[in-house]
Amino acid sequence: MGQTKKGLNLGINIPGFLAAILGAIGMFFPWWHFGIEIGNDGPSEIYPYLIDGAAASMVGYKRSPTMVILSILIVICILFMLISSLIKSKITIGLLAGSGILILLACWRFYERMKSVSEGYNMPVLGRGTADYGGLAVYVVHNWFQPGFYMAVAAGVLAIFSALFYKKIWIGRK
Repeated sequence: MGQTKKGLNLGINIPGFLAAILGAIGMFFPWWHFGIEIGNDGPSEIYPYLIDGAAASMVGYKRSPTMVILSILIVICILFMLISSLIKSKITIGLLAGSGILILLACWRFYERMKSVSEGYNMPVLGRGTADYGGLAVYVVHNWFQPGFYMAVAAGVLAIFSALFYKKIWIGRK
């Protein structure tokens, strides 16, 4: 690893690379569990890009424009983290830090959205309780954040850490 003909300073920032991998894996895991059973449907799993299960009929959609934007943002940040962990420059250090910050903001936005939905049905965002479906029915629910959410948070924190200590943890040509 080292300098190529084009002048790229190639190497690897292992924590930055791990942040990209962790973020990518986290996209395949659910982010929030919405444990409500309507009819024969089981509990719902919420991804940043999809509502899978009975909750889709409860909120009226499987995918919203906000979910699409959030997912695209996260995928772009993951790609920037991957590139930034393999090419050393001032720009890639900034991209790595910026990607980590944006992923954490996306996680915060996801949390706020789940909190808003929970408040709309008078149910807890985390834990066991009841959901009031517009006064028509009351359901027992159990909600919690899933591994995908925590992986994304860890990826964001790791990306910021990697950017802050980029020069000390870079493996390749200095």
